[in-house]
Amino acid sequence: MIARRLAALPDRALWLAIGGALFALSAWPLLLVELPPFQDLPNHVASAYIARHLDLYPAYTFNGLWKANSALELWLQLFGDEHLLSGGRTFAAIAIAGNAFGLPWFVLRAAGREAMVTASLVLWPLVHSFFLAMGMLNFALA
Repeated sequence: MIARRLAALPDRALWLAIGGALFALSAWPLLLVELPPFQDLPNHVASAYIARHLDLYPAYTFNGLWKANSALELWLQLFGDEHLLSGGRTFAAIAIAGNAFGLPWFVLRAAGREAMVTASLVLWPLVHSFFLAMGMLNFALA
């Protein structure tokens, strides 16, 4: 019955359903914590806070926003001091969504519909990849 329903879906709807399922499977832990415990993410959030308050940290030399984590730094500039943690969590969700929807789309375009359905069973470790777990969200998003 499920196979018949999947076969009746157009490619775009099937891709969105698979991407949504992969996103839900990978992103639900973000609802449990204030800031995901990815290795480097707390450091990026802390450096964004310090960069806004250079007068409190005179020993810190800020070298600007152009660096390896520039996408996250620019994203955190949109949030006030009281919302930096939610900004970090939102950027993590965006990186997960990029992988959850991008990987099935790539398989659909490269190998076809049947391969996308089959590959979706093993794509979830790639959605929550090494770069995401290490907090390198710019690389995970790329």
